[in-house]
Amino acid sequence: MTDAAVRAAQRAAGFSPPPEAGPAPQGPQYVGIVSRAVALVLDAALLNLVAVVVGASVVLLMDTLGIPERVRGFVVLIAGAVYFVWVVVYFVGFWMINAQTLGDRVMGFRVQRPDGSRVGLRSGVVRLGALVLSAIPLGAGFIPVIFDARRRGFHDRVAGTVVVVGVGDKPHQHLGVPTEPGP
Repeated sequence: MTDAAVRAAQRAAGFSPPPEAGPAPQGPQYVGIVSRAVALVLDAALLNLVAVVVGASVVLLMDTLGIPERVRGFVVLIAGAVYFVWVVVYFVGFWMINAQTLGDRVMGFRVQRPDGSRVGLRSGVVRLGALVLSAIPLGAGFIPVIFDARRRGFHDRVAGTVVVVGVGDKPHQHLGVPTEPGP
């Protein structure tokens, strides 16, 4: 039987073959607002879990050692500064070193420059500051993610970054599964 005869018999039987796989998508796939929000919630949960454990340990230690109340106020002030530094080091450090925070990795995307290069120190700090500013007016800085072709929010535009599907140094891959069709 020829290929044409096989296809005609399949059509007559109501069988429709799967569509033929086209070429792999060209260029990066940009990440939408829901995936980014879930990653941010995961990161915030991790940051705060560490802060609560460390804070509880410090309070327990101060109670055990009998630290006076006037010193506790100073410790709280220092703890706030340490938390601020911890948040900055977490986000900026992960963006610079691995192009993704732990929440980004779980969700399968990375933060990078539009040319595919990693975020630098300056861009990372600017992006984090703009991320905070994006959230302040009722999340208005995140609205452009919904409408922009490259899914860039205020913080991405200010820092010159994009958020693309991919893990680690493997852009265009989602959790280790290639986007190209298999054999």
